[in-house]
Amino acid sequence: MGNNEMRLVGKYILLAVTWLVSLGAAAAELPMVVTPAKVTKGGEMAVMFCGDGGWNTFDQQLADEFAKNGIPVAGINSLKYFWKAKSADQITGDVARVIEKYSALWKKDKVILVGYSFGADVMPFVYNRLAVNQKSLISGMALLSPSKDTDFEIHVSEMLHFGNKSAMRKYNVHEEIRKMEPLKPVCFFGRGEDTVPALFNNKYVCKLVYLEGGHHYEDATGTIVRSVAPND
Repeated sequence: MGNNEMRLVGKYILLAVTWLVSLGAAAAELPMVVTPAKVTKGGEMAVMFCGDGGWNTFDQQLADEFAKNGIPVAGINSLKYFWKAKSADQITGDVARVIEKYSALWKKDKVILVGYSFGADVMPFVYNRLAVNQKSLISGMALLSPSKDTDFEIHVSEMLHFGNKSAMRKYNVHEEIRKMEPLKPVCFFGRGEDTVPALFNNKYVCKLVYLEGGHHYEDATGTIVRSVAPND
């Protein structure tokens, strides 16, 4: 093993230890990031999963853009939530409780599901497993840079681009999107992203929207919100 690989392994171990100490055992309460709308318009709210790096500036900017348009956001920090492996049914149950709580709190009867990167991989599995009464509330879905496959657990090695991604990902995101009825999601990708799975370029699977920039986009929050929010 060369010096560069040794340094990468050392970084991997240090990062893992630091996060283990900071996160500890999974908290009983969900790691929520709530962004109320100062002035609510219409009946929509959003439930959002961020990427595996945790709730960052981009996620908050997107939540703020939804809120500015009268759509409050109940966000979930994926880094904390998926630190321990979850099942699709467990995730769906948690999202269902979030919808129940915040739709009552905010007096909303429609829900937009939003996921960025790792969070985008998760949302189709949630939608397909919601009870009929809650599925009927879902008015839109925004998937920001979804992958072709996923796993419901944070892998530090993936975040550091270390190891075999495919070996750790056993759930087919594209096939799950194909199962979605009657909703068709909007899938967003940056024009400068290294890889955009060709299978998403299918109008029968999703509406594909390209944004300026790479994986983190450039000044795209307005476009994203307008693409899934109802037109007044």
